[in-house]
Amino acid sequence: MDDLAQRAGVSQPTIYRRWRSKEEMISDTIGFSSNPVELPESGNALEDIKDILLNMLQSMDAMFAGAPFSPRLIASMLDSAFILEQYRNDFILPRRVLYTRKVREGKERGEIRRDADDEVLVDLVCGAYIYCVLFRPEVFDRQMWFKQVFDLVKNGVASLRNELK
Repeated sequence: MDDLAQRAGVSQPTIYRRWRSKEEMISDTIGFSSNPVELPESGNALEDIKDILLNMLQSMDAMFAGAPFSPRLIASMLDSAFILEQYRNDFILPRRVLYTRKVREGKERGEIRRDADDEVLVDLVCGAYIYCVLFRPEVFDRQMWFKQVFDLVKNGVASLRNELK
């Protein structure tokens, strides 16, 4: 916090009046709840899921991608129960709720295989994204990556009935 106060040209008490801890400052600075997402209603569950995932990844991009401190930020989330809980509650869970609802709608309409696990699907996409941000930043073309990943997901979960339409 000393370094931050010095760089900002303010006193340390000024920083602590705004934030009680480094974790609160990081959380507030990143803005975990930024880019709230609405439930898309295209009439096609897979297209709606694509929109939800794209919004989630664009928001994650705004927080993590391309920044030289991304690995450190992700590590600090794991080190801080406060930051991790806030990220989970304000960013991940609202999007997972929408995503899960769309997967269920797709299953009910026969667009998505009934045995497709909605939780595993979002974990696959988001986990792969974080991996690429951390370990492949120099070759990570986000738009191409998302297209390829979503095509794989779509082909893996689309029901045969949906494929015939």
